[in-house]
Amino acid sequence: MVLSKVMKNAGIAGKIYALGNLVYKNFFKNEKDASKVYRAIQPSLLAMFSKHGRESEEFNNLLDVLAQLAPLGAKRYNFEKKFIKDKQGWRQLPTDPNDIIFGYWW
Repeated sequence: MVLSKVMKNAGIAGKIYALGNLVYKNFFKNEKDASKVYRAIQPSLLAMFSKHGRESEEFNNLLDVLAQLAPLGAKRYNFEKKFIKDKQGWRQLPTDPNDIIFGYWW
């Protein structure tokens, strides 16, 4: 009886831990990593645009990587809408991700 209660509570604790870990990774831990990758990719957008054009697969792949760096939810939706889907939106991307307005980045 006691063992079954312990096992049941351990299972619940494991699920809570997994959920907490997922939330932490998606909303907190990745900000530093995302900003680091952003700083590496953003300067190459202009060069890729000049060499291949806006409609090229190479350029769009860079934009897709940037979009995936934004946090899940409304912020990613806003980021994609403003900077990725708008054909001229990528030109508004600042060099420092900390300069991206609230609601579009971490």
